[in-house]
Amino acid sequence: MTLADHEWPDPLDGEYELRLTLRALEDLGAKACGAADLDGVAAVTGYPDIVEKFAKMRALDPRGTEAPLSKVHRADIYKLDGRDGQRAVTWYDTAHAVVWLLGFTPEHDYSLFVSRAGTAETRGAGGDNQLMPSTQDYLDLADERGGHQRLDRVIDGLLALVERARTSPEEVARGTLAQAVRAEATISPAPDGPRLSLRFRMPPIEAGLLPSGFEYEFIVMLPDVLEDSVDYSPFPGVAVQGAITVSALLRS
Repeated sequence: MTLADHEWPDPLDGEYELRLTLRALEDLGAKACGAADLDGVAAVTGYPDIVEKFAKMRALDPRGTEAPLSKVHRADIYKLDGRDGQRAVTWYDTAHAVVWLLGFTPEHDYSLFVSRAGTAETRGAGGDNQLMPSTQDYLDLADERGGHQRLDRVIDGLLALVERARTSPEEVARGTLAQAVRAEATISPAPDGPRLSLRFRMPPIEAGLLPSGFEYEFIVMLPDVLEDSVDYSPFPGVAVQGAITVSALLRS
């Protein structure tokens, strides 16, 4: 039986960070600040209210409650109204788990952002246009998260999946890890203590992202795993052709 997509939820669904693009930092007069340093930006800009509203409102809801920006031919860029006519726009980048503040203007007019969306990026920062995050924004993001940020997201997802399995012993927890691989985890009683079993559905969703032998590397880095107990015993329940399974005892 093939499981539907909704039966493989992302264990990290709903987790994201707030960042400003380089252009937004420039708009706010805070070019020297880091993209994730919202407190620092609020301290140096002449428009701290909009930064504080971004931090507050997008922490509650990544898309916000205001209307999408019209005339840019997409429905995922949202308005953020500030005090005294200030205007900003944000975008929830689900692929990288970031809500970006894309730009700001003190003028009571969103036309600036519509214009940027239709204008090629010319500052050498790379990217499709002047509204969306540039190539440099993503290079900075990768540098801050580490060079293997996507693989790190897979590992973070696995940690969350195993934690879910801990809360419901002998039940199978399923999830899609960073849109790269589908994984299952369950903890079962064994004579020597609880045994964690992992199963990864092959082929992965994104080929080439996971290194050879990733299943062993993943299980030995999990908390409480006894490294010398790792083996490739079958996953409990019905066998799945082509899947990779690995298990290990947990410290009691």
